[in-house]
Amino acid sequence: MTVFTYPADEHHYRDQTAGQAKLAGVTGPSFVCARCTRVRRTKGRKHTAAGWWCAACHQAREYARAVKAAKEAGSIQRMRGTK
Repeated sequence: MTVFTYPADEHHYRDQTAGQAKLAGVTGPSFVCARCTRVRRTKGRKHTAAGWWCAACHQAREYARAVKAAKEAGSIQRMRGTK
């Protein structure tokens, strides 16, 4: 607990720290996403070889991988059907 000798000191301290409560990086853990370069919360982040990715970028990456795998599986089946 912070103890103030003078009321003016407490008032000055409260004025300085009142604005910090509104900032997300100050009140909660955050990081800069290596892919989208936005400041994001740490919840759901994934560590990749390129650095930390936010949950949204990781989800987009997994979706793109699934679509690519489905397309490749479809093209392999079409190739087998033409033989």
